[in-house]
Order: sequence, then C-alpha cells, then structure tokens
Amino acid sequence: MARPYIVDLDNMPLRFTPDGRVSVVDAIRAVGDVNYPTSIWEHLKKAHPDILSHCEDYSFQGNDPVAVIDSKGWEKVWFLLPDYLEDPDIIEHRQDWMSEMDQLKAGMCNPPEILQELRREKRKRKWTSS
Repeated sequence: MARPYIVDLDNMPLRFTPDGRVSVVDAIRAVGDVNYPTSIWEHLKKAHPDILSHCEDYSFQGNDPVAVIDSKGWEKVWFLLPDYLEDPDIIEHRQDWMSEMDQLKAGMCNPPEILQELRREKRKRKWTSS
C-alpha cells in the first residue's frame, strides 16, 4: 500500500496523498505564505462551492481528516487564491502562477516542485523589493 508523503517548505509541512492530492490548507499556507489558510479556505468554499467536487477528506497517519484536493480543483484554487491574499506582490504575479500551473497540467513537473519554485520566487521578490 502506497503511503502519503510530506514535503517540507520552509518548515511548513505540505502533505500529499499517495495518489497526488494535496492538503488544501497546507498548500494555501505554503503558496500564500499566510498564517490564516483555514480562513481563506472557508471563504473560497463559500464563494465557490463547485471546488468541493474536487475534494474529499483524508486522514494522514491516523490524524483527524483534512480536505485534500485533486489537480483540477487545485488549479481553480490557484487561480482564485490571489484574490484572497492581502499581499499585493502575490496578486501582481498571478500570471507567473498560471504559467506554473500550465506546466503542471502539461506534466512537466510535479506539485511539490511547483510549490517549491513559487516559494523561492516569492522570497526572491521580497528581497529585491526591500
């Protein structure tokens, strides 16, 4: 039986199911670099309930179940996420995000690689804008 895996991004765990679905809250926290990912997820679900058709609950290592999302659902969240973040730098670079998502859809890289690259770019922009 395949096991879930965890990617560590700047000391933030990003959990994936064996079939590649990602914890929504983990992904929002990692990509948005925010301390309120659950709140963002709750607002997203309320405003865009169609996203829930791409989600299900999954229990990582016997813990309480969390929402995980497939790649099509994450694409929708990814597209909407800048509108829910207060960081104008993230909103400004929405096209960069969509380019990375196009790579994911084309199978050119896997989700952990995309998320790591986004985090590196965000940190780089913070350093160069300071």
